[in-house]
Parts: sequence; C-alpha cells; structure tokens
Amino acid sequence: MINLLHSGRLGDIVYSIQAAKRISERHDDKVRYFIPDGTAAENDYFRLLKTLLEEQPCVAEVQHFVKGIKDEDYHNLQIEYNLDNFRGINPWQNHVLLCHLNALHLSTKGWNLPWLAVEHTKSPTGQPFAVFQRTFRYRNPRSDWKGLIQKIKADIGEDELYFVGTDHEYKNFLTVEPKVKRLNTVDILEFAEYMKAAKWVATGMSVGLVLAQGMGIKHYFELEPRHVKTVCTGLETELTI
Repeated sequence: MINLLHSGRLGDIVYSIQAAKRISERHDDKVRYFIPDGTAAENDYFRLLKTLLEEQPCVAEVQHFVKGIKDEDYHNLQIEYNLDNFRGINPWQNHVLLCHLNALHLSTKGWNLPWLAVEHTKSPTGQPFAVFQRTFRYRNPRSDWKGLIQKIKADIGEDELYFVGTDHEYKNFLTVEPKVKRLNTVDILEFAEYMKAAKWVATGMSVGLVLAQGMGIKHYFELEPRHVKTVCTGLETELTI
C-alpha cells in the first residue's frame, strides 16, 4: 500500500484524487490517504471526505493526521508521496489538478477527462431538479446568477431548486433566489450523488466545481477572472455564469 498525505482544502484534496489514481497505476498497488483530522478547526474534513475517498477504486484506506505535526512524526507516517507539493508549481499559471500531477512527475495525458468515481445517485423527490452551491470566496459581481436561475425555472419550475452549503451561505443565497430549498447532505459523497442526478448544476469556485469536473457532468460556475488558468478545463461541459 502506498502512503499519501494531503493537508489542503476540500477542493484541493478532491483534485488530488487523479494523482492518487496515477500513483496507484504506477506501483500497481492501492493507496492509503492521510488527510487532516476531524476537528472543528479543520472544518471536519476527515468526516466530510472519507466516504468519497473510499469510493475510489485506487484507495484502500483513509486515515487522519493532526496538521502541524513535527518532522519526526511525519517521518513515522512513512509518507511516500506528499500531495502538498502541488503548491510549488506556479498555481496562478496552471490548473490545480495539473499542479498535483506535475509536482510528482505524473502523466498529464487526458487530465481534464472524467476521473472521479461516484457509483450511486440521489434525488430529493424523483423530479428533475437543480442543485446550487456558492461560498463567500472567489465571487464575481458580474456573474448573472439571477438570469441563470430564471432559465432553470423556465425549464423545471421553481419547486425543485436546492442549495448545498452552510447556514450562512444558504441565507445569503436566498437573497439571490428566495424559492431555493436547503438540501442537507451528510458528506461530500452524498453531495456528489445529488449533483450526478441533477438536471442543472451551478456552483461557485468551491468543492462543487471540483466534483462536477471530476464526474464530467455539465455545470455552470461563477468564475473569478484571476483564476481562469487555475480552474478552467476547456471542456464543453463547463459553462460560466
């Protein structure tokens, strides 16, 4: 089993799954992920990500570690690939996923094709629905969320609009669309299962965007202009709001 470590944010860790897949292929062995522990200070990353990582065929095990560990403790984990090295690959000039691959000298062939395994789907009511996610980071005041939502409502009506996010994020999104309902998900895998089933997906530059890219599903996203090179894949499934 090959030991990997990643201490980044939710989206960064999900982006690293393609690197994990290629490492697994390189060694003809499965990987063990070490990710930040499940404390409140770390936004419960371990609980949120564990099932999604375990869903991947290349992953045998997921364990947690405490961020800020000393060098000797890091050595004791016997980490063979430090996925945090992606930060050293000029992040403003390369897609985050490519940074992970280049940092570890892995093949980049077909890097923007679907790479995330999500087996099941979920639907709130069985009717065509839309799922939204929007955090307070990387916003673009020129993004026309209301125009997109009007297009969605013309297609599926206003009763099947759902938002995934924190209480504050949901309350803020109600100022954009008062009819949207809160969709509670237990972890990132369940969020992905809803996204996979949705007729419409719209997200900010957050983990929702990473999931949509990883599954290769059509999606709209709010692009913060400085990050064109870091998040855009160039595929027809990707549309900006």
